[in-house]
Amino acid sequence: MHAGSDTHIARDTGSLLFFTGCVLAAVLLVRHAAVPLWRSARATDAELAGYRRIMSSGDAAGSIQRQIISTRESLDAKLDELSAGLGNLGDLSALLQMLIEKARESDIRFVKMLPQAEQPGADFVRYPVLLETATTYRSLGGFIAALEALPHMVRIDRIAVSASADDKISVKILVTCFLQPGE
Repeated sequence: MHAGSDTHIARDTGSLLFFTGCVLAAVLLVRHAAVPLWRSARATDAELAGYRRIMSSGDAAGSIQRQIISTRESLDAKLDELSAGLGNLGDLSALLQMLIEKARESDIRFVKMLPQAEQPGADFVRYPVLLETATTYRSLGGFIAALEALPHMVRIDRIAVSASADDKISVKILVTCFLQPGE
């Protein structure tokens, strides 16, 4: 009888361990799978409730319109801030003059400035310009930094640098200027 009861206890202990393992697995599954889904569903419900409040108000379209106008005014203000002091850059000649001024500020004198064929787009016209100069690394760095500060107006597409005499470098830069169509 003693051997049978040991077998019975071992079987009960094995069943208890199996049951404990299943409970632990279920708890981990709930913790790592169900809880994040539940939190995500609550966040989505809160967002949906916000949209329902806007839509149920008598002036839903007006509220959405005011939000859009506010966002646009904020973006226009940021653009004006970025363009402050640059004057009217509504045509290619003004943009080229701005490039020359930025180069002078960086102590760069262009050897050549070759405008390429314009590339019309839906929202803007791209005007690639090839700039060639002999300068120093320091001056080139200042010029590139000045152009990179104007991403809404110009983009540097390519730079080719080669060493030349007298601690100078020969540089070719392909810059694309952006204008709105019809300006």
